[in-house]
Amino acid sequence: MDKHYLPLLKQHLIKTTSTYLYGRADILLHLGDMPNRQTYPYCYGYLSRTNQSPLPTNSPVNQATFDHIPAIEEFYAVKDIMIEVPERLPNIIRNGSAFIVKEGSKVVSIAMAHSETSQNALIGGIYTDKDSRGKGYGLACTRALANHLHKKQRTPFLFYDATLPHLHLFYQALGFTLTDEYVMLY
Repeated sequence: MDKHYLPLLKQHLIKTTSTYLYGRADILLHLGDMPNRQTYPYCYGYLSRTNQSPLPTNSPVNQATFDHIPAIEEFYAVKDIMIEVPERLPNIIRNGSAFIVKEGSKVVSIAMAHSETSQNALIGGIYTDKDSRGKGYGLACTRALANHLHKKQRTPFLFYDATLPHLHLFYQALGFTLTDEYVMLY
């Protein structure tokens, strides 16, 4: 990296009006303190096709359908995660890239790919209700999603919060490989 450009980059980023800026930690952290911005660490990784593992036949996971949209929107409405579900959900469902677990009529766990190209998919919005944790639902939803994406010849990628150690263990158990550390400037 040419460090001569860092002051120019910093001046440009200070002036930008974007609420959130993401970038590789090894670059952005060289900029030093940014006025009126804080940093938040993220990890970035992928799941290769060789790490694919099948779901058990008695898995409670289902591929989400258009009929599930209201329940999924309700599920995310009370969560403190950044995802634009209502705008993206029809396309995600059309792609077959959302997997859920329901208890009764309520969605209690979900994993989805919210952006896809012909070769890659960015997964996110992975969440399980607190009362339903510890049952393997999040792992099963994410595994079903990864298997689905691999069948479509897409490699799943994800960002996750680097400050939460349980996420490292969760994604490691699925076989994700950490490739980079990122930061969000906000």
